[in-house]
Amino acid sequence: MPGATPSNPVSFPAPVVRCDNALKGYPRSYGCVFPQSKNVIQYSLSGYVKEVAKHIKDAQASGLPGAYGGRTVLQRLYDDTQIRRNRRTSCPDSLPRPAGKTCDEYAFASTYQGGALLGRFSRRMVNETQNTDAGRDLNRFYTVNRILNKDPFQVAIVR
Repeated sequence: MPGATPSNPVSFPAPVVRCDNALKGYPRSYGCVFPQSKNVIQYSLSGYVKEVAKHIKDAQASGLPGAYGGRTVLQRLYDDTQIRRNRRTSCPDSLPRPAGKTCDEYAFASTYQGGALLGRFSRRMVNETQNTDAGRDLNRFYTVNRILNKDPFQVAIVR
């Protein structure tokens, strides 16, 4: 442009990007993420999984890890045998389940902080449909955000 003064060159560091096809259950799914970004799943106390959200809020308040904004995280676990072990520890089949209720565990069985691995957990009987929906939301979160084995994330509970 006539009369324009050239500026000093400016450079910006390139962001770190992780590209992979390592997503559990989707071996042909290629994608990329910014691994420095914080991954957070959100559940609402007034939403369609409110009983699960309340359970998670109470469990986090008791000192269990993974609360959004806190210093601790949950880490995804890929090992199906260990996931089953976590679930059996937190919610054994021997526990009676009232009609329409199912056992919800926190920290999630699909994390390294699950019941058998961490040794501390919370369980509560919650609405069966809400628990199923919350589990689907968690799996969708893992997939959409490409949360791989040992990747950290937190759980936010909102109104």
